[in-house]
Amino acid sequence: MLNILVAAPAKDGLKDFCAALAEGASVALDWAQSGQEALRKAAENAPHMVLIDQDLGDMAPFDLVAKLLGVNALINTVVVSDLPDEEFHEASEGLGIMACLPPRPGREQAPAVLEKLKSLTGL
Repeated sequence: MLNILVAAPAKDGLKDFCAALAEGASVALDWAQSGQEALRKAAENAPHMVLIDQDLGDMAPFDLVAKLLGVNALINTVVVSDLPDEEFHEASEGLGIMACLPPRPGREQAPAVLEKLKSLTGL
């Protein structure tokens, strides 16, 4: 089973994407409403992946990724961002982010993320 933690203050923008992640796959989703809550949950449960919304409220998404590396360097991360590709890659350099998703990602993007996660985790 893949354990995925979603760090987002509200579920609305990620609802469809997360529903598609959980369909027909062995995926357990957990939600954190802030970066601090995500860090606490990641330390307690070591998810396979953390999906991070761009508007966390208490910290920037790239800061959360860096802090997650300190908790467990094997946690894969996906960040929702409206930054252009070049700016995203520059801002995330060295953080090992698995993927970038646009704001309000749709169901159609979930299979590719799941396949990449399965490939990286061997599950």
